[in-house]
Amino acid sequence: MWAFSLRNVCVQTLAINRGESLKILTVKVNIPDRVKSDFTRWCIHNRWRTKTFAIEQFNAIIRNAVEDSYKRLILPFLTRSYRTKLTSAAEKESIAMFVRNLRQRLLVCPVRGCIIMGVDPGFRHGCKLAILSHTSQILHTDVVYLHNSGQQREAEKLRHLMMKYSCTNVVIGNGTACRETESFFADLISRRYFHPLDVSYCWLLVFTYRRTVMILGQRRMIYLYN
Repeated sequence: MWAFSLRNVCVQTLAINRGESLKILTVKVNIPDRVKSDFTRWCIHNRWRTKTFAIEQFNAIIRNAVEDSYKRLILPFLTRSYRTKLTSAAEKESIAMFVRNLRQRLLVCPVRGCIIMGVDPGFRHGCKLAILSHTSQILHTDVVYLHNSGQQREAEKLRHLMMKYSCTNVVIGNGTACRETESFFADLISRRYFHPLDVSYCWLLVFTYRRTVMILGQRRMIYLYN
């Protein structure tokens, strides 16, 4: 069980929501008892205050009605409101951070004199390719399936593209299937499959702004408190 203050949980909100949607986490917003006390006091002494002396039975009815309304209506409303505000703030912050980092990426100068093949690794939907010129113009885009039974055919497609565009630099993203994709290219390079080209590869560290919730074993519960 983990507990976070609502003042500090903004950056984890999207990951918590995702963990809850995947039924890995159970999330509960813990409203302080003073909220219930203040609400009950206001209802009895301000909103429905009697002008004359009230009998004890009447006060008991009012108090029971207020407590029931708080439990069934007010408390769920406060929980939804807190989580909606947190999610909205987290989404705005993640978009703003993405914009800042994308701006930095777009302002980076191209690698002078190099033609680059960018590879976005993947299993089910294949590896996405993009070949960029030395001025960062897109020369070709494609999808290859390097991790199934047709590896030889896909390797021939890669060799054809490398030869056609004289590409000697491969940049592999660090997403899903990055290790397997790296091994595939390393094996081809070690066998000089792209000869006479002298091909090399490197990793591109892609930072995302949604923290992945990794829970092993038992179901966990997260408490949020104000």
